[in-house]
Amino acid sequence: MKKIRFVATDIDDTILPYGKYELSDNIKKMFIKLRDKKIVTSLVTGRDFVTIGQMIKTENVDYFIGANGAFIYDMKLKKMIYEKFINHSDLQKIIDFFEQKRTKYVVMDDNFIYHPQYDSKHQGFLRNYQDRMKLISEYTFSSNVHIFTVIDDFAEKSPLQFEFEEFIKNNNLDVHVSSRWSWGFFVAPKNVNKFVTLKYLASQKGISTEEIIAFGDSRNDVEMIANVGLGVAMDNAIEELKAVAKDIALDVNEDGVYYKLVDLKIIEDD
Repeated sequence: MKKIRFVATDIDDTILPYGKYELSDNIKKMFIKLRDKKIVTSLVTGRDFVTIGQMIKTENVDYFIGANGAFIYDMKLKKMIYEKFINHSDLQKIIDFFEQKRTKYVVMDDNFIYHPQYDSKHQGFLRNYQDRMKLISEYTFSSNVHIFTVIDDFAEKSPLQFEFEEFIKNNNLDVHVSSRWSWGFFVAPKNVNKFVTLKYLASQKGISTEEIIAFGDSRNDVEMIANVGLGVAMDNAIEELKAVAKDIALDVNEDGVYYKLVDLKIIEDD
């Protein structure tokens, strides 16, 4: 294994347990230790800018790759340095498709979360963002959208997803279904996922993919975990991710990322 020069980690259920809103002392300490060793760090998440919350203020982290790879935010300079958007023409067609199906979905820009008139429950992952919710009729297409989230409650690829993927092909849309998750699936600009953007960022720093260690737990981490130098799945990760990982870390509730870095002698424990 090459010397590790870049540590990338998913957030939810990887360094932040479900239901928690603050990183543990060990995880905070981990970022300090990595900074002191001049190892580049990035959070890599499906969260968009509007749902980042306090994570955007995480200290001693260099970058934030959000919306499953649709943007890179420089945590030190406090500005976007890379973005990919769903073009507005495609976005309108996607909205129309799911409106006709009366499917639950959300559209997020940097400030608000837009939802259809017929979906007013806002449960699950949206329950903490009620103050940012607006009806889709209030979206004016004057702001950009990184990712479109469909909520279909299928654990595996659903009939709706198959139908939508045919719709993409038939209408030559410049998007793809980037991954599934526990609540549905994500629609992103073509060729956008966590790994593609992580690889781009690393190349800008003169770092090869072989010099990256990455941690994750879910389907939207598969490409990243499979293709970096050392891809690590959490003990609480889905089996699909464990199957492509080169190593397994302790559960998120046991600060698995911290202790795996200690075990690999990338950082030292106190």
